[in-house]
Amino acid sequence: MSTAIRYSPGRYRHSARRREVRRIDQRLARDATRSISVIARRSGAGGILILLDEAERIMEQSRPVRNKSYGIIRDLLDNADGQGGMQSNVIYVAATPEMFQTEKGFPEYEALRSRLANAAAFITPKLIDWRGVIVDLTKTPLPHDMLVQLADRIIDIHATARNWKPRQYLTPDITKQVVDAVEAQGAAVSKPRLLASCAASLLEIVEQNRDEPIAAIVISTLNAAKQALLKKPVIEKWEDG
Repeated sequence: MSTAIRYSPGRYRHSARRREVRRIDQRLARDATRSISVIARRSGAGGILILLDEAERIMEQSRPVRNKSYGIIRDLLDNADGQGGMQSNVIYVAATPEMFQTEKGFPEYEALRSRLANAAAFITPKLIDWRGVIVDLTKTPLPHDMLVQLADRIIDIHATARNWKPRQYLTPDITKQVVDAVEAQGAAVSKPRLLASCAASLLEIVEQNRDEPIAAIVISTLNAAKQALLKKPVIEKWEDG
């Protein structure tokens, strides 16, 4: 197991038999991720969830870096076959609508363009397929009860992460207040994203300031979360190595 732990960060692998040190790069990614998924399954985990957020940042890179990045995403998706690839895994790639439409986005890479085009052909207007290859969140708004469920899940995750009991502070009334405030916002920011950011910030504040009345800081925390999401991040150039 210690060998597997040293192997998994993706730095170097040492083979005592062949006396070689090899860096885990894109060529070895399929075998490496499959091995990790096997270890997870055999250790009792139900599977692996891979989340890639803000994929639209790839569009700001040079063409060689974009091609390499899209190639890695394609390899990940092709690796999720349950046969020669990873076992019991789900991969989500989140990106803005422009990523699916502009020439520097997914359409630039033929292997991804063809896959997305085939998936889009099976989309039925006005019907939602949450298990589909493509889920357009701008056309599939979550209803009130699902937003409440989302907030509850975030509370549960924070309770586990910080080893505390937030329910006595974020009561059902407070949760409803947060969800109502998010639903009252305009369309500038995705409501699930805004809710997640606001709830996480509230939990962090309350966990460290348990004597402060939480109802009084809901709106200010929501506004701060919204401004942070609207602020365009500084795009760093990635190395083509």
